[in-house]
Amino acid sequence: MEFLEEIINMLNKGNFEDVITKISNFLDENPHYKTIDYYHFANPLEELMFSENLKI
Repeated sequence: MEFLEEIINMLNKGNFEDVITKISNFLDENPHYKTIDYYHFANPLEELMFSENLKI
């Protein structure tokens, strides 16, 4: 929870660039959070565009 508290404090202070950097660094250190296990699309066109862009 400490990570989220830091993010919330930075957001409240308006330090948006710091938030982006902190989240980016976290994802680089924890690549398993970058994987997408679940896909949900509101319409078939969204699914087609997603699949085409990621070549799934």
